[in-house]
Amino acid sequence: MNIVVYLKLERDYRAHARVDASTCEGCGICVSICPFHVPALDGDTAAISPDACRGCGVCAPLCKTQSIHMTYALNEASYSSPVSNPTGLRHLLDKQAIEAGLALRDEVGGEVRVLAEGSAHAEEALREALVMGVDECVLLCDPRFLGADEAASSLMIEAALKKLGAFDLLLAPQRAQHGESIYGIAWLAHRRDMAYMPFVRSIEAAGEHLLLRQRRGESLHEFSVALPAVLSVERGINEPRGLSLMAAARVMGKTVARWSAEDLDLNPTELGEAGSRIRLEGVEAPPRQKKKKKKGAGEMLKGSPEDLAGLLVERLKAWQIL
Repeated sequence: MNIVVYLKLERDYRAHARVDASTCEGCGICVSICPFHVPALDGDTAAISPDACRGCGVCAPLCKTQSIHMTYALNEASYSSPVSNPTGLRHLLDKQAIEAGLALRDEVGGEVRVLAEGSAHAEEALREALVMGVDECVLLCDPRFLGADEAASSLMIEAALKKLGAFDLLLAPQRAQHGESIYGIAWLAHRRDMAYMPFVRSIEAAGEHLLLRQRRGESLHEFSVALPAVLSVERGINEPRGLSLMAAARVMGKTVARWSAEDLDLNPTELGEAGSRIRLEGVEAPPRQKKKKKKGAGEMLKGSPEDLAGLLVERLKAWQIL
């Protein structure tokens, strides 16, 4: 069985905070509350480096002068930054999708190939996939792939699969992180007249078919799906196998192929944000909500010790405790 696992290892968009220096009073609230210690006081105003900002949005609603605004940009910086991202497959569900393919290969034979989208830094993550036992890894590495909606993403995946060769099963993690279009593979399945099943909890080989289990509410449904097929797997489908030094030694000489937009022979107007019908217009931090006073909630009394003692006595008498 020829199995392809599709992964998206980079964010399409990245949000970051921006300070309006014309209204900022340099109060330092953003400096004190940022969990990543990014804002800094620059004279009478605050300054936030867009490259260092994590885009969490904590500071924006808490700025008393409303001088901090959230903005966004395509995540092209990671394609040119000399600073490498954390190595290895960072998300458990990516490993579980790979493990699902490896388990099927171990049972019925064949090969498992990983087709991943990301920057050059993602090559280190794919080397971990090779150590897990994957036969081949291909990295789709081009900033022109960023910002694709479901339709544009499906065209890119289809072109890459055509170049990769015939396959019986396409697996992908069922998640919507990194700005990922999780329904791009569904569009692909529709165009190629292939079965598509999301939220898969277990996979078993049964000749020319696969037996799948899918949780719907409190029920567990079982399906028989004919090959070729496209599946997206849920978290918890399996326990990924561990890594060993012997496995790492065996893949020492293997390389990760890297394909750009030119390798897929697609028109640039069909790729990424340029080829998308749906585009991200902006990012805003949610407004700060005023806390509603709960019935029976505590009250903070202020004043001198003598005044507080008198207030306390009055309250205790009112509550018929004294």
